[in-house]
Amino acid sequence: MKVKLVYEAPLFPGVGGGPRHFEGVAGALADLGVDTHLVLPSRTAVDVPRGASRQTRLRSPGNRAIRHVTYEVSRIALIVWWLISGTRVDVWMSRHSLFGVGTLLARRIAKVVVLEVNGPVREEVAANFGSPALARLVDRLFRWQIKCADVTIAVSPGLVDYVLTRQPNATCHAVPNGSKVANVKVSRQPLKIVYSGALTPWYDLTTLLMAVERLRSVHNIAATLDVVGDGNQALELRRFAGDHGLADIVRFTGWLPSSASQQYVHSAVVGVIPMGRAAMGRSPLKLYEYAAAGLAIVGSDVDGVSNSPLGAEVFQYEVGSVESLALALRQALIAGNRTYDAELWSWEARARQILSLVEHRTGHTEL
Repeated sequence: MKVKLVYEAPLFPGVGGGPRHFEGVAGALADLGVDTHLVLPSRTAVDVPRGASRQTRLRSPGNRAIRHVTYEVSRIALIVWWLISGTRVDVWMSRHSLFGVGTLLARRIAKVVVLEVNGPVREEVAANFGSPALARLVDRLFRWQIKCADVTIAVSPGLVDYVLTRQPNATCHAVPNGSKVANVKVSRQPLKIVYSGALTPWYDLTTLLMAVERLRSVHNIAATLDVVGDGNQALELRRFAGDHGLADIVRFTGWLPSSASQQYVHSAVVGVIPMGRAAMGRSPLKLYEYAAAGLAIVGSDVDGVSNSPLGAEVFQYEVGSVESLALALRQALIAGNRTYDAELWSWEARARQILSLVEHRTGHTEL
Protein backbone atom coordinates (compact mmCIF):
# COMPACT_ATOMS: atom_id res chain seq x y z
CA MET A 1 0.00 0.00 0.00
CA LYS A 2 1.33 3.43 -0.94
CA VAL A 3 2.45 5.60 1.97
CA LYS A 4 0.52 8.87 2.35
CA LEU A 5 2.94 11.53 3.55
CA VAL A 6 2.47 15.25 4.09
CA TYR A 7 5.68 17.26 3.90
CA GLU A 8 5.35 20.83 5.08
CA ALA A 9 7.75 23.60 4.09
CA PRO A 10 8.57 26.31 6.64
CA LEU A 11 8.97 30.02 5.99
CA PHE A 12 12.46 29.95 4.57
CA PRO A 13 14.50 33.11 5.32
CA GLY A 14 15.63 33.51 1.70
CA VAL A 15 16.83 31.40 -1.20
CA GLY A 16 19.68 29.56 0.54
CA GLY A 17 19.97 25.91 1.46
CA GLY A 18 16.50 25.51 3.01
CA PRO A 19 14.52 25.36 -0.24
CA ARG A 20 17.07 23.00 -1.84
CA HIS A 21 16.82 20.67 1.18
CA PHE A 22 13.03 20.62 0.93
CA GLU A 23 13.07 20.05 -2.83
CA GLY A 24 15.65 17.27 -2.51
CA VAL A 25 13.82 15.31 0.21
CA ALA A 26 10.38 15.83 -1.39
CA GLY A 27 11.58 14.75 -4.83
CA ALA A 28 13.35 11.67 -3.49
CA LEU A 29 10.33 10.56 -1.44
CA ALA A 30 8.12 10.88 -4.52
CA ASP A 31 10.65 8.93 -6.63
CA LEU A 32 10.54 6.13 -4.05
CA GLY A 33 6.79 5.79 -4.58
CA VAL A 34 5.58 7.75 -1.57
CA ASP A 35 2.27 9.58 -2.09
CA THR A 36 3.74 12.99 -1.24
CA HIS A 37 1.43 15.93 -0.47
CA LEU A 38 3.35 19.18 -0.11
CA VAL A 39 2.15 22.02 2.10
CA LEU A 40 3.91 25.31 1.33
CA PRO A 41 3.63 29.05 1.97
CA SER A 42 1.92 30.93 -0.87
CA ARG A 43 5.18 32.85 -1.32
CA THR A 44 8.18 30.54 -1.36
CA ALA A 45 11.48 29.93 -3.17
CA VAL A 46 10.71 26.20 -3.43
CA ASP A 47 10.44 24.61 -6.89
CA VAL A 48 7.88 21.86 -6.44
CA PRO A 49 9.25 18.49 -7.64
CA ARG A 50 7.31 16.99 -10.53
CA GLY A 51 6.74 13.70 -8.69
CA ALA A 52 4.74 15.26 -5.85
CA SER A 53 1.14 14.10 -6.01
CA ARG A 54 -0.49 17.23 -4.59
CA GLN A 55 0.28 20.58 -3.07
CA THR A 56 -1.54 23.00 -0.79
CA ARG A 57 -0.55 26.66 -0.56
CA LEU A 58 -1.06 28.51 2.73
CA ARG A 59 -1.41 32.27 2.97
CA SER A 60 1.12 34.09 5.14
CA PRO A 61 0.60 37.85 4.73
CA GLY A 62 2.54 40.48 6.65
CA ASN A 63 6.10 41.55 7.23
CA ARG A 64 8.98 39.24 8.19
CA ALA A 65 7.91 38.78 11.83
CA ILE A 66 4.13 38.80 11.30
CA ARG A 67 4.36 36.13 8.58
CA HIS A 68 5.36 33.56 11.20
CA VAL A 69 2.10 34.22 13.04
CA THR A 70 -0.13 34.25 9.95
CA TYR A 71 1.50 31.10 8.58
CA GLU A 72 0.94 29.29 11.88
CA VAL A 73 -2.73 30.35 11.79
CA SER A 74 -3.01 28.99 8.23
CA ARG A 75 -1.40 25.68 9.32
CA ILE A 76 -3.86 25.33 12.19
CA ALA A 77 -6.83 26.13 9.92
CA LEU A 78 -5.72 23.50 7.39
CA ILE A 79 -5.32 20.76 10.00
CA VAL A 80 -8.64 21.61 11.66
CA TRP A 81 -10.33 21.40 8.26
CA TRP A 82 -8.74 18.01 7.62
CA LEU A 83 -9.90 16.85 11.05
CA ILE A 84 -13.47 17.91 10.28
CA SER A 85 -13.43 16.43 6.78
CA GLY A 86 -11.92 13.13 7.91
CA THR A 87 -8.62 13.46 6.05
CA ARG A 88 -5.94 11.19 7.53
CA VAL A 89 -2.34 10.46 6.50
CA ASP A 90 0.39 8.01 7.45
CA VAL A 91 3.14 10.58 8.08
CA TRP A 92 3.24 14.31 8.74
CA MET A 93 6.76 15.73 8.41
CA SER A 94 7.71 19.35 8.97
CA ARG A 95 10.56 21.49 10.19
CA HIS A 96 10.41 23.11 13.61
CA SER A 97 8.49 26.40 13.61
CA LEU A 98 8.49 29.38 15.93
CA PHE A 99 5.29 28.29 17.69
CA GLY A 100 4.67 24.63 16.88
CA VAL A 101 0.92 24.48 17.42
CA GLY A 102 0.59 22.81 14.01
CA THR A 103 2.94 20.04 15.15
CA LEU A 104 0.68 19.21 18.08
CA LEU A 105 -2.48 19.20 15.94
CA ALA A 106 -0.77 17.06 13.29
CA ARG A 107 -0.84 14.17 15.78
CA ARG A 108 -4.62 14.10 15.35
CA ILE A 109 -4.47 13.34 11.61
CA ALA A 110 -1.19 11.40 11.19
CA LYS A 111 -0.02 8.01 12.44
CA VAL A 112 3.53 9.33 12.74
CA VAL A 113 4.77 12.91 13.20
CA VAL A 114 8.34 13.59 12.08
CA LEU A 115 10.05 16.81 13.17
CA GLU A 116 13.00 18.11 11.13
CA VAL A 117 15.64 20.19 12.92
CA ASN A 118 18.07 21.98 10.62
CA GLY A 119 19.79 24.36 13.01
CA PRO A 120 20.22 25.49 16.63
CA VAL A 121 16.83 27.11 17.12
CA ARG A 122 17.47 29.39 20.08
CA GLU A 123 20.71 30.75 18.63
CA GLU A 124 19.18 31.33 15.20
CA VAL A 125 16.26 33.32 16.62
CA ALA A 126 18.62 35.40 18.77
CA ALA A 127 20.79 36.17 15.71
CA ASN A 128 17.93 36.85 13.28
CA PHE A 129 15.58 38.81 15.55
CA GLY A 130 18.01 40.28 18.09
CA SER A 131 15.76 39.40 21.02
CA PRO A 132 17.09 37.16 23.85
CA ALA A 133 13.61 37.07 25.40
CA LEU A 134 12.04 35.80 22.15
CA ALA A 135 14.87 33.28 21.81
CA ARG A 136 14.13 31.88 25.28
CA LEU A 137 10.41 31.62 24.50
CA VAL A 138 11.06 29.88 21.18
CA ASP A 139 13.44 27.48 22.91
CA ARG A 140 10.68 26.45 25.33
CA LEU A 141 8.25 25.94 22.45
CA PHE A 142 10.93 23.98 20.60
CA ARG A 143 11.20 21.56 23.54
CA TRP A 144 7.45 21.11 23.34
CA GLN A 145 7.60 20.36 19.59
CA ILE A 146 10.24 17.68 20.17
CA LYS A 147 8.02 16.10 22.82
CA CYS A 148 5.04 16.10 20.43
CA ALA A 149 6.97 14.39 17.61
CA ASP A 150 7.26 10.62 17.27
CA VAL A 151 10.59 10.93 15.48
CA THR A 152 12.98 13.89 15.33
CA ILE A 153 15.63 14.04 12.63
CA ALA A 154 18.54 16.46 12.84
CA VAL A 155 21.05 17.25 10.10
CA SER A 156 24.23 16.57 12.12
CA PRO A 157 25.35 14.51 15.14
CA GLY A 158 26.04 17.72 17.05
CA LEU A 159 22.49 18.85 16.44
CA VAL A 160 21.21 15.49 17.72
CA ASP A 161 23.03 16.27 20.98
CA TYR A 162 21.44 19.74 20.93
CA VAL A 163 17.97 18.17 20.68
CA LEU A 164 18.65 15.61 23.41
CA THR A 165 19.79 18.28 25.87
CA ARG A 166 16.29 19.73 25.52
CA GLN A 167 14.36 16.44 25.55
CA PRO A 168 16.59 13.59 26.80
CA ASN A 169 13.94 10.96 26.02
CA ALA A 170 13.39 12.06 22.43
CA THR A 171 13.83 9.65 19.52
CA CYS A 172 16.33 11.66 17.50
CA HIS A 173 18.59 10.57 14.63
CA ALA A 174 21.09 12.30 12.34
CA VAL A 175 19.89 12.54 8.73
CA PRO A 176 22.25 14.92 6.91
CA ASN A 177 21.69 16.89 3.74
CA GLY A 178 22.20 15.49 0.25
CA SER A 179 22.39 16.42 -3.40
CA LYS A 180 20.84 15.74 -6.75
CA VAL A 181 22.86 13.92 -9.39
CA ALA A 182 25.20 16.39 -11.09
CA ASN A 183 25.29 16.60 -14.87
CA VAL A 184 28.81 17.95 -15.46
CA LYS A 185 29.17 19.31 -18.99
CA VAL A 186 32.03 21.82 -18.62
CA SER A 187 35.76 21.15 -18.73
CA ARG A 188 37.68 21.19 -15.44
CA GLN A 189 40.30 23.84 -14.75
CA PRO A 190 43.24 21.96 -13.14
CA LEU A 191 44.13 24.47 -10.41
CA LYS A 192 40.67 25.89 -9.80
CA ILE A 193 39.26 25.98 -6.25
CA VAL A 194 35.64 26.93 -5.55
CA TYR A 195 33.63 28.03 -2.54
CA SER A 196 29.89 28.15 -3.24
CA GLY A 197 27.66 29.42 -0.47
CA ALA A 198 26.77 32.28 1.83
CA LEU A 199 29.27 35.00 2.68
CA THR A 200 28.38 35.13 6.36
CA PRO A 201 30.16 34.70 9.71
CA TRP A 202 29.21 30.99 9.75
CA TYR A 203 32.11 30.49 7.32
CA ASP A 204 35.74 31.46 7.93
CA LEU A 205 36.33 32.89 4.49
CA THR A 206 39.16 35.19 5.53
CA THR A 207 41.22 32.12 6.45
CA LEU A 208 40.39 30.64 3.05
CA LEU A 209 41.64 33.74 1.21
CA MET A 210 44.85 33.75 3.23
CA ALA A 211 45.34 30.01 2.60
CA VAL A 212 45.06 30.49 -1.16
CA GLU A 213 47.67 33.26 -0.99
CA ARG A 214 49.93 30.96 1.05
CA LEU A 215 49.37 28.12 -1.39
CA ARG A 216 50.83 30.34 -4.09
CA SER A 217 53.59 32.15 -2.18
CA VAL A 218 54.89 29.29 0.01
CA HIS A 219 53.84 26.08 -1.73
CA ASN A 220 54.34 27.42 -5.29
CA ILE A 221 50.97 26.22 -6.58
CA ALA A 222 49.34 28.77 -8.87
CA ALA A 223 45.78 28.03 -7.79
CA THR A 224 42.85 30.42 -8.22
CA LEU A 225 39.62 30.68 -6.25
CA ASP A 226 36.02 31.36 -7.26
CA VAL A 227 33.79 32.63 -4.46
CA VAL A 228 30.21 32.02 -5.60
CA GLY A 229 27.50 33.63 -3.48
CA ASP A 230 26.56 36.70 -1.52
CA GLY A 231 26.00 37.76 2.07
CA ASN A 232 26.63 40.42 4.66
CA GLN A 233 30.41 39.93 4.52
CA ALA A 234 30.73 40.31 0.74
CA LEU A 235 32.05 43.89 0.74
CA GLU A 236 34.48 43.20 3.59
CA LEU A 237 35.86 40.11 1.83
CA ARG A 238 36.30 41.92 -1.48
CA ARG A 239 38.18 44.68 0.32
CA PHE A 240 40.35 42.13 2.14
CA ALA A 241 41.23 40.41 -1.14
CA GLY A 242 42.18 43.73 -2.73
CA ASP A 243 44.28 44.81 0.26
CA HIS A 244 46.22 41.50 0.17
CA GLY A 245 46.96 41.45 -3.55
CA LEU A 246 44.40 38.77 -4.36
CA ALA A 247 42.26 40.75 -6.80
CA ASP A 248 43.55 38.77 -9.81
CA ILE A 249 43.51 35.43 -7.98
CA VAL A 250 40.09 35.43 -6.30
CA ARG A 251 36.93 35.99 -8.33
CA PHE A 252 33.75 37.06 -6.52
CA THR A 253 30.68 36.28 -8.62
CA GLY A 254 27.98 37.62 -6.30
CA TRP A 255 24.62 35.88 -6.09
CA LEU A 256 23.82 33.62 -9.04
CA PRO A 257 20.84 31.38 -9.81
CA SER A 258 21.48 27.72 -9.10
CA SER A 259 22.08 26.72 -12.72
CA ALA A 260 24.75 29.38 -13.14
CA SER A 261 26.45 28.76 -9.78
CA GLN A 262 26.69 25.04 -10.58
CA GLN A 263 28.77 25.84 -13.66
CA TYR A 264 31.45 27.32 -11.41
CA VAL A 265 31.33 24.26 -9.17
CA HIS A 266 31.56 21.87 -12.11
CA SER A 267 34.57 23.66 -13.62
CA ALA A 268 36.63 23.35 -10.41
CA VAL A 269 38.81 20.53 -9.11
CA VAL A 270 38.48 21.31 -5.39
CA GLY A 271 35.48 22.47 -3.37
CA VAL A 272 36.00 24.08 0.04
CA ILE A 273 33.78 24.10 3.14
CA PRO A 274 35.46 26.58 5.53
CA MET A 275 32.96 26.26 8.39
CA GLY A 276 33.89 27.97 11.63
CA ARG A 277 33.18 26.85 15.18
CA ALA A 278 30.18 29.18 15.29
CA ALA A 279 28.42 27.10 12.61
CA MET A 280 27.04 24.72 15.24
CA GLY A 281 24.75 21.97 14.01
CA ARG A 282 25.08 22.73 10.32
CA SER A 283 24.99 20.19 7.49
CA PRO A 284 26.36 22.14 4.52
CA LEU A 285 24.56 21.29 1.29
CA LYS A 286 27.69 22.24 -0.61
CA LEU A 287 29.51 19.24 0.91
CA TYR A 288 27.15 16.86 -0.89
CA GLU A 289 26.87 18.97 -4.04
CA TYR A 290 30.67 18.96 -4.34
CA ALA A 291 30.63 15.16 -3.97
CA ALA A 292 27.89 14.75 -6.59
CA ALA A 293 30.02 16.85 -8.98
CA GLY A 294 33.11 14.74 -8.29
CA LEU A 295 35.25 17.43 -6.68
CA ALA A 296 38.00 16.75 -4.17
CA ILE A 297 36.62 18.24 -0.94
CA VAL A 298 38.45 20.29 1.69
CA GLY A 299 36.62 20.95 4.94
CA SER A 300 37.25 22.11 8.50
CA ASP A 301 37.26 19.68 11.41
CA VAL A 302 33.84 20.68 12.76
CA ASP A 303 30.48 19.03 13.38
CA GLY A 304 28.55 18.47 10.16
CA VAL A 305 31.74 17.93 8.13
CA SER A 306 34.21 15.74 10.01
CA ASN A 307 31.45 13.44 11.32
CA SER A 308 29.32 13.47 8.15
CA PRO A 309 28.84 10.43 5.89
CA LEU A 310 31.59 11.95 3.71
CA GLY A 311 33.88 12.75 6.63
CA ALA A 312 36.45 10.07 5.79
CA GLU A 313 36.63 11.35 2.19
CA VAL A 314 37.26 15.00 3.10
CA PHE A 315 40.72 16.57 3.24
CA GLN A 316 40.30 18.04 6.71
CA TYR A 317 42.12 20.96 8.26
CA GLU A 318 42.24 22.57 11.67
CA VAL A 319 39.62 25.29 11.78
CA GLY A 320 41.18 28.77 11.77
CA SER A 321 44.66 27.57 10.70
CA VAL A 322 45.90 29.14 7.47
CA GLU A 323 48.79 26.68 7.05
CA SER A 324 46.62 23.65 7.82
CA LEU A 325 44.09 24.77 5.21
CA ALA A 326 46.82 25.52 2.64
CA LEU A 327 48.23 22.01 3.09
CA ALA A 328 44.76 20.43 2.75
CA LEU A 329 44.16 22.43 -0.46
CA ARG A 330 47.53 21.25 -1.79
CA GLN A 331 46.69 17.61 -1.09
CA ALA A 332 43.26 17.96 -2.69
CA LEU A 333 44.64 19.62 -5.85
CA ILE A 334 47.17 16.79 -6.22
CA ALA A 335 44.44 14.16 -5.72
CA GLY A 336 42.19 15.75 -8.35
CA ASN A 337 38.60 14.87 -9.17
CA ARG A 338 37.01 11.89 -7.46
CA THR A 339 34.01 9.56 -7.59
CA TYR A 340 31.95 8.94 -4.44
CA ASP A 341 29.41 6.28 -3.56
CA ALA A 342 25.94 7.78 -4.04
CA GLU A 343 24.90 6.34 -0.67
CA LEU A 344 27.16 8.98 0.87
CA TRP A 345 25.56 11.99 -0.80
CA SER A 346 22.25 11.35 -2.60
CA TRP A 347 18.82 12.60 -1.59
CA GLU A 348 17.45 9.13 -2.36
CA ALA A 349 19.67 7.67 0.36
CA ARG A 350 18.37 10.30 2.80
CA ALA A 351 14.73 9.58 1.91
CA ARG A 352 15.25 5.85 2.44
CA GLN A 353 16.80 6.61 5.82
CA ILE A 354 13.78 8.70 6.86
CA LEU A 355 11.34 5.97 5.82
CA SER A 356 13.40 3.37 7.66
CA LEU A 357 13.27 5.43 10.86
CA VAL A 358 9.50 5.75 10.56
CA GLU A 359 9.13 2.01 9.99
CA HIS A 360 11.34 1.26 12.98
CA ARG A 361 9.31 3.60 15.17
CA THR A 362 5.96 2.14 14.19
CA GLY A 363 6.98 -1.47 13.68
CA HIS A 364 4.98 -1.51 10.41
CA THR A 365 7.03 -2.40 7.33
CA GLU A 366 4.31 -1.13 4.99
CA LEU A 367 5.51 2.37 5.86
